[in-house]
Amino acid sequence: MGRNIYLLLNYKGGFGNKYNAIPYHSGYNKEELSKQFKVRDFNVIYLYPSQLDMRDKALNGQLILYSSMEDPDGFYKSYVEDIVYGLSLRGAIVIPAYMFLKAHHNKVFMEMLRDMSELSEIKNLTSHHFGALEEFEHSFDHTKDNTPLVIKSASGASSSGVRLSTNKKMLFKYIKQLSLSKTPFKVRIKEVLRKYKYDGYTVPSVHRKKFILQSFIEAIDNDWKILVFNDKFYAIRRPNRKHDFRASGSGKPRYLFGKDAQLPNGLLDFANRIYQSFNVPMISLDIAFKDSVFYLIEMQFVAFGNSGHHYSKEYYYKKDEQWLLKENTQSIEETYTDSIVSYIERNNL
Repeated sequence: MGRNIYLLLNYKGGFGNKYNAIPYHSGYNKEELSKQFKVRDFNVIYLYPSQLDMRDKALNGQLILYSSMEDPDGFYKSYVEDIVYGLSLRGAIVIPAYMFLKAHHNKVFMEMLRDMSELSEIKNLTSHHFGALEEFEHSFDHTKDNTPLVIKSASGASSSGVRLSTNKKMLFKYIKQLSLSKTPFKVRIKEVLRKYKYDGYTVPSVHRKKFILQSFIEAIDNDWKILVFNDKFYAIRRPNRKHDFRASGSGKPRYLFGKDAQLPNGLLDFANRIYQSFNVPMISLDIAFKDSVFYLIEMQFVAFGNSGHHYSKEYYYKKDEQWLLKENTQSIEETYTDSIVSYIERNNL
């Protein structure tokens, strides 16, 4: 008869993220996704989040999948977070767990997951998080102002919110840029007047967008993005942009996929340990390598670019402690379904 599994649609009527989707940015092919789950004895039920009744105790124990999307200002993502957290409180089995949605397009919380991880080898990069420019001024160790630091806004794809500072002037300049928050002019004037009306009153900051400062790895000219879907590892080598330290967004025509990605020994084992430590259906990892040491730059768990699956002619898998290559013949819908079902089975959900 099959077990029901609920998939939450976004407001566009789509689910998930698919490179070269038709129509553009429409997500996975829902008919194909239903077919792949059916083959694995699951009945897909598509729902909009607004169709859920949080008073319904029957949600307890139900399998519910969700996705996220690039969302300017994070308005809709905030709604999805409310829904997924509410479902987890109601007793539904949300996949993946709410904390991984919290980390999507949220580098502040992503770094918190790193810091709380039991995997010590991903902590060779350190970061500091701040909620406002003033908090940075008060609590940061300013003896490090001239230390090379990477400044990252909490959200943003393709390195759009990433800067490199090498001195105090640059550090404050970039923090002011990335933390600048919109405050209506009338509201700002009203707050300034309060400063004169009330002794000791502090005017609210116009730099309240959260950000992180991360240690900088010098003298590397590329990174690797590894997409892990259960036992399938898709590899992409991304060169840095011209005269730039950033690899993300350098352009897919310059990327190398699959066996052409020139992986250093040990990289896939490093990626596998990270994947297993977080116990998620799938993961996207940005990894750097220098002087025989691997560095985890960033990670995503819920929705991430999957051009690596689209362009890779083969993927890596591990057998008898050896990494082998196999032809990539699956659609992204089949690969996604395999990952979800394997996750359900290994966690006895």
